[in-house]
Amino acid sequence: MKDLKSNINNLKTYLSNIEKQAEDLPNLKRMLHVAEVQDGISDRFPSGSSTVNIINDYINQGLQLFTDSVGAVEPLANTFNHDSYATTISGATGSFHYITNFKPTTQEEFEWKNTSINCYKDYIDDWNIRDSIKQYFNQIGAQKNEKEFQELLDYKENFTSDILDHSALGNKIRNVLLHFKGIMKKAAQISRGEKPSKKELSWPKIGDAIIYNSKSNRLKQEFKRLGKQWTLLHSQLSGILKCYSINDKNELLTLTTEVVLLIEAFILIIDSNKLKTPYNNG
Repeated sequence: MKDLKSNINNLKTYLSNIEKQAEDLPNLKRMLHVAEVQDGISDRFPSGSSTVNIINDYINQGLQLFTDSVGAVEPLANTFNHDSYATTISGATGSFHYITNFKPTTQEEFEWKNTSINCYKDYIDDWNIRDSIKQYFNQIGAQKNEKEFQELLDYKENFTSDILDHSALGNKIRNVLLHFKGIMKKAAQISRGEKPSKKELSWPKIGDAIIYNSKSNRLKQEFKRLGKQWTLLHSQLSGILKCYSINDKNELLTLTTEVVLLIEAFILIIDSNKLKTPYNNG
């Protein structure tokens, strides 16, 4: 038999792990929710498996990190891996991007695409992601970005109701994208010991400087992927604004939804203290 102090310490460790799991419960529930949303989308795909494998992989990489770090034998003996949470939620952005750019060839595929996009819109509503982004901007002192983001949401509603034209919404999307990248780049320059300037900085270099876990290759890869998605989104937006037709209305609205997912994905990977620096340094 172990002595009393040893058993007390074991009990304390066990209780500590349970308390930690309770803190992580909202994140775990959200991981499960978005994974089940994606699983339902995959199950409804009318034909073929290659598309399903691609859209699943974005989210499944984060879930695999969770499985590897927590395990199934003694979960209370391990701690929650926040990298798995950030990667899973960020992966949903990649899945959404792939779905929105999927080219249906049948009526069933067309219906599947629209239903899938609506599933992600419901997901955004269920987790109050728009409000979370505004709160985040407020917490880091980015009131201008918070205001601009709210304007984007208002512009989307007005555009949906035909009160606003496409150029106003498109330019607002572009400004939100450019200004948010500007914050990240400036924070990265400060973190790298450089004076903030208009000098270009690649996405990998920005990520290396401002992600919250600089030792995580997985987060570095995910940040790089998000940067590529940002570039593709910006390019799509430019194409729509140059040759807009009424048929592009839904695509422009969907781009607005993707911006919401993309900004939150970046936020989950970035060290918020580093993102505060541009405002602390004037």
